[in-house]
Amino acid sequence: MRVEKTADALRPDRILVLSAHYGLLDLDDIIEPYDTPHGAAGAVTAEVLLEQAALRDSLLLDPVVALGGARHVSLVRALWPHVRTPLAGTRGMGEQMARLAALRGDVVRSGRDIT
Repeated sequence: MRVEKTADALRPDRILVLSAHYGLLDLDDIIEPYDTPHGAAGAVTAEVLLEQAALRDSLLLDPVVALGGARHVSLVRALWPHVRTPLAGTRGMGEQMARLAALRGDVVRSGRDIT
């Protein structure tokens, strides 16, 4: 749950989770386990995410920060082209975890926004 802790440290107005199978979720949504990667048959599409964002009244969010890998970010960018992507350029889970830890520390120490 390091991503969730980092998201909390950013003090957002709203946190949504992007599931490759279910699409946009709130933190308290309960889902069944799945094994569907982005891009596979049965994976959520940008069109579905657009509908979900409209139903959740989330289309006009700004700023939007995506804490995920390239596949997640590409779907998020389809809805929010102005998305901030602090994990961009990382080369795998290890680098992502290190960047998340650094982001948490930076936000806690300085109270600044992450761009």
